[in-house]
Amino acid sequence: MNRRPTSITVVACIYLAVGAGGFVSHFDASLIRDISRFDGLWIELTELLALLSGVCLLRVQNSAR
Repeated sequence: MNRRPTSITVVACIYLAVGAGGFVSHFDASLIRDISRFDGLWIELTELLALLSGVCLLRVQNSAR
């Protein structure tokens, strides 16, 4: 069984850290109250995408690369 390259593991961990940290720090009650403001929504979606990419990279799914 081939091992995953170390660089892929490092990038996946960075994606996980940025996605989780950003999602938690930027998520606040004002985003829920003020849906008409799309900037916060796009930020949260981008951070969730980074989180999902990190998980897929660690699970060795070729579609994530």
